[in-house]
Amino acid sequence: MPEASSATRLPAVPGAARQASLRAHNLALVLQALVEGGPESRAALARRLGLTKSTVSALVEQLAAAGVVTDDVAPTPPTPAPGRPASPVALAAGGPVALGIEIAVDGLAGCVVDLAGALRATERVATDNRSGPPRERLAQAGALAARLAARATAEGGAPVGAGIAFPGIVDAAGVARRAPNLPGWAPCDLPALLARLSGLGTLVWRAGNEANLAALGEQRAGAGRGQADFVLVSGEVGIGAGLVLGGRLVTGPTGAAGELGHVCVAPDGPLCGCGARGCVEQYAGLEALQRAGGVSGRAALLSAAGRRDAAVLAALERAGRALGVACAALVNVVDVPVIVLGGLYRELASVLSAPLCEELGRRALRGQYAPVRVVASELGEDAAMRGAAGLVLDEVVRDPVAFLPELGR
Repeated sequence: MPEASSATRLPAVPGAARQASLRAHNLALVLQALVEGGPESRAALARRLGLTKSTVSALVEQLAAAGVVTDDVAPTPPTPAPGRPASPVALAAGGPVALGIEIAVDGLAGCVVDLAGALRATERVATDNRSGPPRERLAQAGALAARLAARATAEGGAPVGAGIAFPGIVDAAGVARRAPNLPGWAPCDLPALLARLSGLGTLVWRAGNEANLAALGEQRAGAGRGQADFVLVSGEVGIGAGLVLGGRLVTGPTGAAGELGHVCVAPDGPLCGCGARGCVEQYAGLEALQRAGGVSGRAALLSAAGRRDAAVLAALERAGRALGVACAALVNVVDVPVIVLGGLYRELASVLSAPLCEELGRRALRGQYAPVRVVASELGEDAAMRGAAGLVLDEVVRDPVAFLPELGR
């Protein structure tokens, strides 16, 4: 029989590629199980994941060789069943870590977070990011990231990426498209610039809106744990909302979802930095509260609220009602059962909650039979930067082979 010509040969069957894909998928399953459920024996992992014990053992050995997991931990307590107690598999202390960098209107902050969600390091830098060239402030953020990466490495962690939380609209590529409270910053390719300015271009860089990432942080390790549907309302100079529905963060096709601060509550109200009038930010943002209360600075505002200053309490009453109007509109559209108050609002929750809940009860349709629960953030000022780190860590868990070359061998 004559040899087939090159034009008629069939392509090679991609069996090896399918096998590699299956292995990558199973590695991700094992890692996700350990991240979500904590230490477990190989046998327990096999039962939970529907894999054979030998398959799980092989996957664990690969993850251990890459420094991601270890079984060098105390065995589980003995049970009445015969035999030696199983040694649990756990996330390794020296495994992958991610940086979280927050660029706020009035400062920079950064952290290091490991796969278990533990906070390894934090640092804050006071800056006025509305003054001076944005590139200068980005250089400071890059230097902060470099310091944190060096510290993480010195302490045995393996930095694999960095997330950036930014107070504005950030698209899926990480480009800041609009920033009403940081004039001159947009458009700005945040990942590309910070990768270059930090000297950490070998890391994976991601970026997102700060309120969205604060919601992600609360979902992973704060007031959003166990909540499939909630909204985090974060108040500082600007106001943002991070919306979680069905367990997933909703950002919209352009990244503009959750801009609660620019919901109109008074069409003829004060002019906002976005160009519109009567935005809720002009009644409940930090600077609006300071103006109405006759105080200067966040600390002064909190102090005045604590001593029940009449002007500040009146400003907070008005702010709570404006927030309630905006949140009720949101609840009527997406039907969330929980509102988490973050940022400045966490500190003022005892004063803001009553007028906010009163407006919710009056305006949110579900409030007549299923009242919306309003709770304070558990992570506070750390929420956005922890969520930014989580943006990268979630990718590591979904596809560990892409982040850890040792697993691809």
